[in-house]
Amino acid sequence: MVDVICEPFMESISKESIPAIMFGTGKGSGAGMMIFILGLLGMTICLVFGRILKKYKYKDLV
Repeated sequence: MVDVICEPFMESISKESIPAIMFGTGKGSGAGMMIFILGLLGMTICLVFGRILKKYKYKDLV
């Protein structure tokens, strides 16, 4: 996914754009963007499932 989507995207954008400022435009910038996106996705999943699972309480059955 990095070589097919992220790297070509980072090479095609202008050097003054926000993604280029955050991740750069050289080799490895697509990987940085992908790790950032995966981090945001992981955080979102944790927040959503945290709210869903908050209604369940742990009870010790001893």
